[in-house]
Amino acid sequence: MDALKPKCKILDTDGNIFMILGRVRTTLKKHGLKEKVQEVTYRVLNDAKSYYHALEIVTEYITVE
Repeated sequence: MDALKPKCKILDTDGNIFMILGRVRTTLKKHGLKEKVQEVTYRVLNDAKSYYHALEIVTEYITVE
């Protein structure tokens, strides 16, 4: 993904990956990146091998705030 990733505050979020994914999805939608919403969701749910891998995936789509 390019360097223009939207900022998303996930550090104060419940550590549950589904809560984090929800916040990332909302941020992407607010920034008009609806095509990325499906992509990040699919990758987290199907490709992530661990919690930490899932975090790596979501940070490809957002800038952690």
